[in-house]
Amino acid sequence: MIEQFNHWFSSISQRERVMVSVAGAFIVIAIVWLLGLQPLYSGKASTEKRVAEKTASLAKLQLSAANMQQGGTGQALQGLDQSLVVVIDRTTRLRQLSGYLKRNQPDGNNTVRLRLENAPFDDVVVWLSELRTGYGLVASSASFDLAGPPGRINCNLVLDRSSI
Repeated sequence: MIEQFNHWFSSISQRERVMVSVAGAFIVIAIVWLLGLQPLYSGKASTEKRVAEKTASLAKLQLSAANMQQGGTGQALQGLDQSLVVVIDRTTRLRQLSGYLKRNQPDGNNTVRLRLENAPFDDVVVWLSELRTGYGLVASSASFDLAGPPGRINCNLVLDRSSI
C-alpha cells in the first residue's frame, strides 16, 4: 500500500505534490488538534469553572458557619434590655403561639421556664429558631409530647441567655 502511494505520488506533477503535502499536513494537524489538544483545553476550562464554583460555595459555607458560631445571622441580638418574660410574651404573640403558652415563669435573670400545650410543632420550631438567632435564647432543656391531633405537641422548655 505504501509502495502504491509512493508510485502514485511520484507520477503526479510537482504542483500537485505540493498541494497533496500541504493538505496532508493540514489533516494531520487537524486530527492532532481535535483528538489531542482540544479535549485537554476544554477539560482544563471546565475544571477551572468547577473549582471557581466550589470555592464560592466554600466561602458561603464558611460565612454561614461563622455566623452560626456567633449565635445567629450576624445581626445584633434584640431585647437584651428587656426581661425574658416580656420577650417571650411579645414573640409568642407575633407567632400566634400566645394562646398555647400556659406558663412563662422567670427562673433567675437569664433563664425562663415555659409550658406550651396543644401547640403546632412546626410553629414552635420556627419560633425557637427565631429566639436563638434574634434574641440569643437557647433551649437548655426541652421535652415534647404528642398532644392528640397530628402535628400538635405539649412541651416544657427552659430557655437560657447566659451564654451572652
